[in-house]
This record gives sequence, C-alpha cells and structure tokens, in this order.
Amino acid sequence: MKYLMYLAVGIFALLAIMIASTNPNAHARADIDAYAEQLFAFGAVRYVHGLDSDHIRENQRLFDQVESGAVLDPEQSCAYRGAYEQVLYDYARHFQAADDDLQMKSFYGTTFANNCGGYGVAGHHDLHDISAKANFEELTSHLAGLQNGLGWTDAVLAINEINKNLIDLSVHMAPATHTIGVRDPAFMANGMLSADFNTMQTAFKTAQFEPVNSPEYWTAIDAALKSHADIIFAAQDIINRNSTPLQRRIAGRFLSLQTVAPRLDPADCVRPRPNQIAPACANALGE
Repeated sequence: MKYLMYLAVGIFALLAIMIASTNPNAHARADIDAYAEQLFAFGAVRYVHGLDSDHIRENQRLFDQVESGAVLDPEQSCAYRGAYEQVLYDYARHFQAADDDLQMKSFYGTTFANNCGGYGVAGHHDLHDISAKANFEELTSHLAGLQNGLGWTDAVLAINEINKNLIDLSVHMAPATHTIGVRDPAFMANGMLSADFNTMQTAFKTAQFEPVNSPEYWTAIDAALKSHADIIFAAQDIINRNSTPLQRRIAGRFLSLQTVAPRLDPADCVRPRPNQIAPACANALGE
C-alpha cells in the first residue's frame, strides 16, 4: 500500500512538473515551419530506418543512399519503396496500437495505377492516406467543438487530441511518400481547413510518384509541408481564441510531452537535398 502511495505521489509530481513547464503561448510561424520539416524527416526516414528489420538489412545500400540525400532513379526508388513497405507491414500491429485512427486496408485500389508500374497496393496494411484523412476529420471536429463552447474539461481533452492529430497527419503522410501507393479522390476531405488538407495530400502524393530525393520530389514535399504548417497555424489560432492559458498548459501544445510527440532532432534538418538546404531547416539551424 505504501508503495502505491509513493507511486501515486510520483505520478502526480511528474504531471505537475509537465504542466508547469508547458508554455501556453502560441508557436511562432517560423518555428512551426521548422517543426513541420523536422517531423517529416522523423516520420519518413529517422523512425522507419531505425527499426529492426531484415528488409532494411537486405537493402541497406538503398536505405543509406536515401539518408545521405542521394537521388534514386525510378528503378531504385521502387526497390526502396517496396522494401520500406515491407518494414511497415512487419510493424503494422505496433502502429495500430499507437493510433486509433489508423486504417487497415487489404489490396486497396486495384483499379488505380500505382507509382511503380502496377495497380493498387498489395497486402493488408495501414493505408496512410485514409488514416491521415481520419486524423484530419477528427481534429476539425474537435476544433468545431471548441468554437461551439465545449465545457472546461472537454475543451482540455479536445485540445490534446487536436495536437495529437496534427502530429499524426505528418506521421502518416511522411512514410507514405516512401511507399507504393495510388491516387484516389477518396483521399480528399471536405469542410473546415479542407483546402489546406487537400493541397497537402495532393503534394505528398505527387512526391510519392517521383523518384526519391529528386528535385521534383523535394519541390512537392516543400509544398506539402507548407500546407501542413498552415493547418497547424490555423488550428493553434482557433485553440488560443477558445481556451485559457491554464487549459493549454494542462492539454499541452503542438509537440509537447502531453501529446506523446516524438522528440525531434534539429539535426534532421541537415538531410541533404540536391544543391540546397530546406528553407525551414535553415531557420531551425539559425542560418
């Protein structure tokens, strides 16, 4: 009994420290741009490439080339994307346990041309595009609830969920750019902030259909990240206009510990690109 009491006191103290250390003020737009870039680098490369998988070891040279910023040709891109997708298959149950909006689909879109000369997406796995749409629809539902006057506690819970969903938008679509996929109008959304979401989704899909690390790939990624940052910035504004600083301290803000966010590394910003460094990364690096 005594140990349970100590445990409860410890948990309470940890929560109190987390809440007290949370900045309730809005992120600056430049910071949001940099965070969007770092979150993409985490989701597309750092996390998946760091998983324990024979598919990575068997294709280590391709995975190393992607990390180094080397431009893959179309054949190499499809070999890499096929291996990358197998890694995601292996960890599908782990991902599903971490995100209740994750959408598992089997042999999706077999009438649509995919980005590797075939049709559809084989196997049973997370269909990132549909999962991201589910995250978006949940976050806009919570935003609408805030605007319509949720109760104090419900507003805290909604803010926390909004910030989690803002993270998951990129955590789903970042790896999608490195997998085999199709274009489907069903991936598009309607309603609040849908123009930004659809622009983001379309740009990520464009990148998915380009050779990995090619100039065309990075142009599309930059467009997608701008739209993702636009969504984050708009959501943050709605949160701040419809909540108190104390509510935001308790709920956390974008990428705070309360959102179970990945710990981002500014070094992600130095992932090489053809003849340039990403503008958002330049900001994060203080250049």
